[in-house]
Amino acid sequence: MTMKEIKLLLNISTSTMSDWNKSEKRSKLAKLLKNIDIDTVNMLLSIEDKKPKYSSKTQKIKLNKKLFTKDILWAQEDGSEVYIKNLISAFFNIPNQEDTIKIIQLFGEKRVLKVLDKHKLIMSPEDYQESYEQIQYAISPKEYFDNFTLPDLDLILHNPKQRHIDKLQQIYTEDELLDMAKDKHIGLSALMQIKKFLSNPQ
Repeated sequence: MTMKEIKLLLNISTSTMSDWNKSEKRSKLAKLLKNIDIDTVNMLLSIEDKKPKYSSKTQKIKLNKKLFTKDILWAQEDGSEVYIKNLISAFFNIPNQEDTIKIIQLFGEKRVLKVLDKHKLIMSPEDYQESYEQIQYAISPKEYFDNFTLPDLDLILHNPKQRHIDKLQQIYTEDELLDMAKDKHIGLSALMQIKKFLSNPQ
């Protein structure tokens, strides 16, 4: 990592690093920090954060609709008890990246993937694949793009997904992406989705 990254991420000042370099005991730690890449550090620091809020033994929770962007369980009153497996299942009907991230934070990737696997036979291959890819992206955006190919630009703009727009933002500016969408005569609905994803990167 650069000194700037070390300072921002770990709150270690330049003077502290300088002192560590002179110390027999801490010089190895200073050397490690300088030679490890920022992506690896972020991944290691996020391991504990990925521990779900609810243990795998918890079967029911009180429904808090404010946690999610869509009211999937509209027939259930806010605050009513619901089975976790039913709550997870409901999001597979109309999956979106923001809520997928939230259910993983709440219940853990293993549990969410297990519920998805049980629905594989009753879901269309397209819906299953979309849910699966959203889960993989929520778990690790970097690993997702190591394993999945970015679709053609024209396809992305006509059928935008949060993960694809996030990736394009690493290549193009927001204005460039919007200009490309307008040049390709993207429909209003898709254009609004792109604008939403650009303003809310995951």
